[in-house]
Amino acid sequence: MRFALTVLGANSATPMPGRFPSSFVLNHHETLFLIDCGEGAQIKMSEFGIRRSRIDHVFISHLHGDHIFGLPGFINSYNLNNRTRPLYLYGPAGLSQFVNHIIDSTRARLSFELVFEEIQGKQYRKILDLPLLEVFAFPLVHRMPTYAYKFVEKHKPLNIRPEAIEKWSMSFAEIQEVKSGGDLLRNGQVITNGQLVLPPANRRSFVYCSDTMFTKTIIPYIQGCDLMYHEATYLHDLAKKARERMHSTAYEAAEIASLGRVKSLLIGHYSSRYKDLQPLLEEARSVFEHSYLATEGSVHHIGTALAVKPHQTPSSKPQD
Repeated sequence: MRFALTVLGANSATPMPGRFPSSFVLNHHETLFLIDCGEGAQIKMSEFGIRRSRIDHVFISHLHGDHIFGLPGFINSYNLNNRTRPLYLYGPAGLSQFVNHIIDSTRARLSFELVFEEIQGKQYRKILDLPLLEVFAFPLVHRMPTYAYKFVEKHKPLNIRPEAIEKWSMSFAEIQEVKSGGDLLRNGQVITNGQLVLPPANRRSFVYCSDTMFTKTIIPYIQGCDLMYHEATYLHDLAKKARERMHSTAYEAAEIASLGRVKSLLIGHYSSRYKDLQPLLEEARSVFEHSYLATEGSVHHIGTALAVKPHQTPSSKPQD
């Protein structure tokens, strides 16, 4: 089952050639989720063959422009293409005011409904429950209310060993009970669930931590995740500047990854002062070996030792 993150943009506030502001698309079993929507997100979707028509859920980390200025145009494109399904938007309080003000100011008449889920408070809480996936939000530490998002696969039904079905002549009802975690009773003997089923599949997880200063408060929420994206705006020689602006260094992002025992780290939100990103990667890897750069068009497969695929131009135009 596909579980992969495509980078549309991973620069900080000032765009530069080849580096657009923050925007990502997460693909879980061909259900697409947009995470932040900086300038140029739509251009990159077209360039990388992302089918916008498959996006029903948009997650905004905070209301700084480099994370939301692409959102009005994204919504308007849906309107031009006569979308009818609701679009669900998640983000801090004020998101609906921002979007609705632009819609009202431009006298747009949407062909579809916008459904807002505004997040407040400091609790770790579930904000979306889908058949195959759950999404949680928790606060980061930045200059304005900012939230991280954790995407976690749900437990899948257990798979019974084929030889067990034949050996114990299991009925349909017994099979369903065992798949739900139950044991099997035969002639007064209990055959435990572990003897009957194959090892359960791992629940893969991805955590998105956008703009934030270094904080250990997030460690319980990122613990053991397969892939964490964490901002790394500066090199550590500018740690003082990072703290003043409530951002993180590549060293600090890697330290959080190490403390959280995540499997792989993806760094981004690079300051435009860095024309070469390799020093940021080297600094992160000096602390946490499994660190990678978020580069536009790269695809990061979650739960597979982070296989990274470079961008390839699609042979045909994506359908929206």
